[in-house]
Amino acid sequence: MQQVVNQAQVLLTPAELNNLTMEVKETIFCQVPPANKARFTGQELWRIQHLKKPVVIRRGLTL
Repeated sequence: MQQVVNQAQVLLTPAELNNLTMEVKETIFCQVPPANKARFTGQELWRIQHLKKPVVIRRGLTL
């Protein structure tokens, strides 16, 4: 199978090049979550998994 490679060469005028490379003023938006918002932690995940197991298995008792 043959592959055809097209190399694109774009000729720009100095005015167009200057326009493309102009500095754009950007504003970075950082939204800080409220301090009182509850977060899901690893401890809560462990507790959920721990509570899924039957009490008999958690205590190491066998029937």
